[in-house]
Amino acid sequence: MLEHMFDEYRRLATDDLMSAYRDLGGLIRAAEAQRLAILAVLADREAHHLDGCPNMAQWIAAADAVTASTARSTAKVAASLSELPAITEVVNDGGLSLEQLAPLVDIATPESDAQWAKDAPGMSPAQLEAVAKLRRAVAREQVEEQDRRRRFRWWKDRHGLGTRFAGLLPDADAAVVTTELEARAERVGPLPDGTWEPAESRYADAFVELASSGAEEAARAEVIVQVPVGVEGLQPTLGDGTVVSVDTMRRLSCDATVHLLVENPDGTVAGYGRRKRLVPDKMRQRLKRRDGPRCRWPGCGNTRGLKAHHLQHWTADGRTDEDNCVMLCHRHHTLVHEGGWTISGNPRDGTLEVRRPRGDAVPSTPARVPGFLRPRFGLGFT
Repeated sequence: MLEHMFDEYRRLATDDLMSAYRDLGGLIRAAEAQRLAILAVLADREAHHLDGCPNMAQWIAAADAVTASTARSTAKVAASLSELPAITEVVNDGGLSLEQLAPLVDIATPESDAQWAKDAPGMSPAQLEAVAKLRRAVAREQVEEQDRRRRFRWWKDRHGLGTRFAGLLPDADAAVVTTELEARAERVGPLPDGTWEPAESRYADAFVELASSGAEEAARAEVIVQVPVGVEGLQPTLGDGTVVSVDTMRRLSCDATVHLLVENPDGTVAGYGRRKRLVPDKMRQRLKRRDGPRCRWPGCGNTRGLKAHHLQHWTADGRTDEDNCVMLCHRHHTLVHEGGWTISGNPRDGTLEVRRPRGDAVPSTPARVPGFLRPRFGLGFT
């Protein structure tokens, strides 16, 4: 069939081939416009969560087998076009490519929409990027000017009460810090009597927690699991008394040092399980080299907080070897162990399959042209 296609092309005049190529380009761009509109609606519905993706960019990367930067650019364009009706009309006619649109949506505003709809089709992606780069440089200078006003200091309280802190941050940086502190302070919850500590106290605790979280994440986790025997209805608990489900216990112990503590009904120790490091450091390095290092979930490019996940868990006689382990980020590791998702296959040859809780598989390759569309296009689909 492929040879027949080339034979047909070779019989056509060069001018006709060049015209056909351009016409098909317009068709592709017009079809891309419809895909962008669909993406905008899918984003409004947060449909990416159906495939276990944290955002639309990651979903696009998996659906189209494109790089993370291309996926982010596509998601940005889809989200911007609804505010640019004149440019969108040109896009629907196939008059602008994605490479033109990526910088264009950084430049155009609702006020300049009509003018850019007229000018942009005649400009190359490089020309549009040059304009966008200039705009970004001006914005960066404004940010840098604000950044120069940042400061942070601390000193010992002269009354011996502790250490005092003071500083000034640009609004954008301050928003990052305050949002995280507020989220951590909220997660603390009320005291046992139902009352809350003052917000200032919880923010102080959140500040210390935030500062120490980096060191904690860098250290290999150690999990102490207390398993009661002979007492009906009691669940396993962690060393701090937190009650956990079997699924949570498996996730925590999937890539950690495990201490098993078996307790009698009276609280005395019935026995200690053996200390077991599931994934040796040398094997972890080989897994990281094999996997990128990145999360192996379709479309996920996360490189931080990766855990070695057993496809067949070690409690179910799963082997601790490279054919049975993949690197997953925290989000997707949790989905597998506690969200009802499953992942199986061979991580060496890339034949991994992810299934949703309802049982259907998440697509891992881009879709092909549907058979019913092929006869409509003529050239190239005979």
